[in-house]
Amino acid sequence: MNDNMNENCKVNNFTLKEYRFLLKKTKSKYPLKGFEVLDNHSLSKKFALIRHDIDMSIDKALELAKIESDLGIRATYTVLMTDIYYNPLEQKSRDKLIQISNLGHDMGLHFDAEWHAISNERELSSALRWQSDILNKLLRLKEDSKIKMFSFHNTTKFTMSCKDKHYAGLRNAYAGILQDNVQY
Repeated sequence: MNDNMNENCKVNNFTLKEYRFLLKKTKSKYPLKGFEVLDNHSLSKKFALIRHDIDMSIDKALELAKIESDLGIRATYTVLMTDIYYNPLEQKSRDKLIQISNLGHDMGLHFDAEWHAISNERELSSALRWQSDILNKLLRLKEDSKIKMFSFHNTTKFTMSCKDKHYAGLRNAYAGILQDNVQY
């Protein structure tokens, strides 16, 4: 964050108005992409990805999704199937997640490898397939909007070593090419 942005937005006093400001600033400086960038052989020199891992509040995620949609911005929202703060299987939670998707955002899987006690990439692929299938059915996603990416929840030494672009046919938000070339 440069000094000019610091003057206009204090991180310790973050508001939705300030988030809107940051989105506009980002959109004016960078082409906004989705995780389909991982399908290319190399990355563009300049782009931004907007991803929200829904760890605590689907309500707050929906607020952000509405702001982004209003600005014509597509973001990626990853859903944690094993969360302690919300249950995506509950009707109210599911309806809000579907709303986020219907606003034009990509839905992804926020994946907790430790919950599955995963210790190798074969087990990882199997568990990713299982959870993404459930999430696709839960959110009633059509073929063109199905889950196509995942991000790790509470990364570990093992998950950070999983640097392939894809696992179980899903794009990996922690792919080595992103870790090595994109500022988080």
